[in-house]
Amino acid sequence: LGERKEKCSFKMAMALRSPIIQITNISPSCSLEQIRMLFGNIGVIEELVVYPPEGDDCPSKVCFIKFADAINAEVALHLHNTMFLDRALIILPVVTEGGTIPDEKYAELVRAPLHTSAGIHPRSALWPLDVISMVVGRPGEQVIQTIDPQLSSMGFPAYPPLPAATDCNRIEEIRRTVLVTNLDPKLTCEQVLEFFNNHAEVKCVRMAGSDDERAAYVEFTEQASVVKAFGLMGTKLGDRQIMVQHSNCAIIKPNSSLAGLEDTIKKANPRSANVSTSGG
Repeated sequence: LGERKEKCSFKMAMALRSPIIQITNISPSCSLEQIRMLFGNIGVIEELVVYPPEGDDCPSKVCFIKFADAINAEVALHLHNTMFLDRALIILPVVTEGGTIPDEKYAELVRAPLHTSAGIHPRSALWPLDVISMVVGRPGEQVIQTIDPQLSSMGFPAYPPLPAATDCNRIEEIRRTVLVTNLDPKLTCEQVLEFFNNHAEVKCVRMAGSDDERAAYVEFTEQASVVKAFGLMGTKLGDRQIMVQHSNCAIIKPNSSLAGLEDTIKKANPRSANVSTSGG
């Protein structure tokens, strides 16, 4: 676990030292020169690209800026969630091979949805920098939408919206969890845990469904493991090919149940003392 945290911290440190930033949720009425003026006050801009180009009718723009000095990119991150014209800017660091500006295809993956509000949900220290959750929609119709460019680039389903009132502490738990269906009725919770743990570190498993139609909620330690889970779609486990989909709820972990299963978990995954399962 300590090694994993060090790797995540290293990746985040690399991102924060990048001279490139990504700005989304830009008002369609905002011009390239207005963006240049705002961020030009921070430091020397080597390159600035806006997608789509001016003149195209688009409800939201995406901008990439490469500063001459990476320290200016770090300063620019402090403008995250700042109201600019009629939108709250979403600013993230970007790390690319050779320090090049991403192309328009990537911009389409990270474009902020319509009616994104100023409420960008905070992330935990180990949460991926490019995976963001935000409140979108008109008043009375608002939901929480999470954008993960990796899911989109791999052709996997996007996260389903969550109710706007979802507890902030629960959002990351839900986004780390998948629902596995079409399970062999003979499979046990421990077997499901062992299978997925061979591909990514599992934090918790809870069985669900009926005796004939078994399913399981699988929560991973890292959000990036969700992509690996979707890559296992159609894999045979027991006598059936599993199906994987996003979960719309977090796994409830009663303390009494967890304490009684601690020894079983350590045997199934001796590298992680924090993994827990519950069946039902």
